[in-house]
Amino acid sequence: MQKRLAATEIFIAGLMAVQPGLLISQQVRRSRGDLVVGGWIMDRREIGKLIILGVGKAAGAMADAVEQELREWISGGLVVTKKGYALPLEYLRSVEAGHPIPDQAGMKASQTFINMVTPLQEKDLLILLLSGGASALLPDSTDIPLPEVQEIFSMLLRSGADIREMNTVRKHLSSIKGGNLARLAWPARVFTFILSDVVGDPLDVIGSGPTVPDPTTYADAYSILEKYDIWTGAGDAVKNWLRSGMEGVIPETPKPGDPVFDRVENMLIGNNSMALRAAADKARQMGYHVELRQEPMQGEARTLAAELATDFLTYKGPRPACIIMGGETTVTVTGNGKGGRNQELALAILDAWMVMGIGPEKLPTVLCAGTDGTDGPTEAAGAFADDNLMAIALGMDMDPHEYLANNDSYAYLEAAGAQLFTGPTFTNVADMLVVLMEP
Repeated sequence: MQKRLAATEIFIAGLMAVQPGLLISQQVRRSRGDLVVGGWIMDRREIGKLIILGVGKAAGAMADAVEQELREWISGGLVVTKKGYALPLEYLRSVEAGHPIPDQAGMKASQTFINMVTPLQEKDLLILLLSGGASALLPDSTDIPLPEVQEIFSMLLRSGADIREMNTVRKHLSSIKGGNLARLAWPARVFTFILSDVVGDPLDVIGSGPTVPDPTTYADAYSILEKYDIWTGAGDAVKNWLRSGMEGVIPETPKPGDPVFDRVENMLIGNNSMALRAAADKARQMGYHVELRQEPMQGEARTLAAELATDFLTYKGPRPACIIMGGETTVTVTGNGKGGRNQELALAILDAWMVMGIGPEKLPTVLCAGTDGTDGPTEAAGAFADDNLMAIALGMDMDPHEYLANNDSYAYLEAAGAQLFTGPTFTNVADMLVVLMEP
């Protein structure tokens, strides 16, 4: 258990480096009568309305930091975050909405966003606080009923599509995403502060890029639904909307070069790499030889697990060692169980070791966890695969392969006591993997 505690300590060090309060306080502040935003200095008296909007799993913490800096200068605003992730705010209204499946609260919040930005004028200033989870938390659906939106989101989540593909579809079912919020806010000045949960930090993908030019099209969205055999099962309103977009009946999302972005500044303030570097520093302080891998974790969780299971067993470097990786895998859901990509990855690593016939005494400690504190639709942040899990698994009348086949990693790992629970972390920069190799 000491090795699990050490791995958790390294993981937590990564989380602390991407706490929104720290990151936002470096970007937004008041200096006497001036508003300092991302390096720009503006006289508050020359600004009309100052509207703050926040959406994502880190939105509550980001908004709290902005309130502490700007206080009564704020004209109004709204913060939308995942249930359990809200913080008490004085100048901004806060709403908790459904994630990863949208709900009515998110739908109403979407309309409030639209209502707040549409009247803005040239002297007004909009600050958008954006983090992962925004795509589900703002499910505005134009003419599409909420049940159809919920169903298409659910099918995408189960399909194995990556975040770029999912958000291409989501952008084209929305009047906010894919740069549309910038279009609605024109001609106001817009500053968007972005906490990335996407590998490579593509700004148009994070939170479906509400203030970022969108290079994708309605035709791309249709192709993705066809690729994953979703189109046939999609609702009529979804199909009609996408057809109208492909036929030019409704406008495309604003593209690079559109003048609506002339007064928009999109700034990345935190990402997975920042968390990994902090975790690596902590591991070194604890006496580990650190291997910080640059290649991100991507692809199907079970496929990656099979590769990692062998990779970790054949490690030849100095010990004690700590391997640190980041990224985000995908899971194609074919069963009826409960879990998330990190728990699936951990259980699949265990399964691979059992197939190899490896005993508990030869195993490293592997922690797979989400920086947002939740893995899929569960309250676990992730899970461990290690000698302790193997010892318990060998004595359990439960076949990990069967649980993986049913996408039921949560039940297996819960029974084995191998999950990590952090509670809400109020940040979100994708996933981390920490591996400890003892002498």
